[in-house]
Amino acid sequence: MKKILPLACAALMGINTTAIADTQAYVDVLLDWAEQDFSDFFPPKGTPAKLENTISPDEVASLDLAAGKEYLDIVNQINAGKTDITLPASLEKINNDNINWLYRSYTNGNLLGVSFRLLTPAVTEVCALFPGLLKCFGTLPEVMTFVPAAAVDGPQTSCATVPTIATGTVVTYSVDNKDKSGAENQKIVATYTTTGDSQIVSELEDTSLDTNPPSVQNRVITQNIEVKNGWRSLKSLKIEFSDPEVKDTFTLTTNAVNQLSGPSSKYCLGQTWTTNVVKQKVTGQIVTADETVAIDQDTIDDSVKFGEVTSINDTVTIGSTNYNTVKVVTRNILTDITTTTWFDKNTGVDVKETLVDNRNSNKVIVETVATSIK
Repeated sequence: MKKILPLACAALMGINTTAIADTQAYVDVLLDWAEQDFSDFFPPKGTPAKLENTISPDEVASLDLAAGKEYLDIVNQINAGKTDITLPASLEKINNDNINWLYRSYTNGNLLGVSFRLLTPAVTEVCALFPGLLKCFGTLPEVMTFVPAAAVDGPQTSCATVPTIATGTVVTYSVDNKDKSGAENQKIVATYTTTGDSQIVSELEDTSLDTNPPSVQNRVITQNIEVKNGWRSLKSLKIEFSDPEVKDTFTLTTNAVNQLSGPSSKYCLGQTWTTNVVKQKVTGQIVTADETVAIDQDTIDDSVKFGEVTSINDTVTIGSTNYNTVKVVTRNILTDITTTTWFDKNTGVDVKETLVDNRNSNKVIVETVATSIK
């Protein structure tokens, strides 16, 4: 007689809801773009729909004890964020038989959407169904690399200029990790050794305050950027570590195309933008006491964000200092974390930043403030 695993159903419904919510966010971005650029095939304002073919309680109950343990292990891997999951034979059929669809239907009879399997949600396919023809174009992250960045200027009558941080500026930040699940409070001293329209280099001394004695990590961050038509994009990012135990450790992430990050200096109320998914090449090396490991991999940065300038005259008080700032809000559509940043209109320094978890009652999880600018 097969034993029933009552906890399996609850765990399954949890990952089903999360997978659909995360995938839905990407599908909306992708389909909005398709309707804009390929309106002959997908006329604007298609009818959204979702087909959730979840694993039934009867299917879960049919698992024997060994398969049930394997199933719960897969659920735990998914909840931990792992994507390269190998399914045991006992679960392949139940996974392949339960396909979820998120799609839009159009007046010309076409359908465009994403299909994914519940136990392997990272393996998603973007497919279009034309009369008599089903055409799949690749996984969702792969197809999203073709969706360009989008930038919209706000009313030009309500704008403010934020200068580039001056070379030689030293900023001390206090980082309050309000979510204490393994996070530490920090003191970060950032020295900007190079600033301009093509490159920003900063040296960081990062002190973890919740350890005894406090641990210190030193690194250099080099951003190669492009400023064009009033917008700033990231071309590559290099992080180098200089502490004795990891000296010569570094990573260089190069984007296949530039990734939009926001306005360059002129911020107008109501400006909005969408960052673009990009293919990347990550190179570098990790140095330990025993060996040096080379890094060489292709990846995809899928952190699509919606950005907006929400104020150009916001007062921020830190200690006894009042700053006149521009306020920018960005939302990561996958994690649903909102980042609000206040840029000082006098120095260009980001004097305050908060991270809010919208899935957890809009809880502030990290707050960073500039306690000193020299």
